[in-house]
Amino acid sequence: MNISFLHLKYCIFFANETEIIALFGKDDFQSACLECKNYETIWALTRSEKGSTVIFKDAAFNIEADQAENLIDTTGAGDLYAAGFLNGYLENKGLEDCGKMGSVAASEIISHYGARPEQSLAELFKKKL
Repeated sequence: MNISFLHLKYCIFFANETEIIALFGKDDFQSACLECKNYETIWALTRSEKGSTVIFKDAAFNIEADQAENLIDTTGAGDLYAAGFLNGYLENKGLEDCGKMGSVAASEIISHYGARPEQSLAELFKKKL
C-alpha cells in the first residue's frame, strides 16, 4: 500500500536543533522556527540540555529539559523523546504536554547505558506530569 503524506491532515516532524537549521538553510534556530510556522505540520524540535520546542502554526511551546540525575549515554534519546511525544499525542494530550512527555522519556534513557528504559515510562509520566 502506498501512503502519501499529502493525504494526511497533519504531519509530525521530529528533528534536533542542527537538523532543522540545515533543513531550512538558516543560520540559527530562531530563524528555522519561523520557517516551521509556514507549514501545516507539528514540529517537535529537540535541543539537548536546552529542552525542546514544539511548533504548530502560530503556537510555539518551549519545553524545559527534564534533568537526568546522571548523564551516562545519549543513545536513543531522540527516539525516546519521539516515543514519549507520540504517546501523549495518541492520548489526546496538548502539544505542550506531549513535549513534556518526550522530555521525561529522553531523560530516563540518558541516565544509563543502552537504549531501553530501565524504569516504567508510564510511572514516570504519572510522577512528573
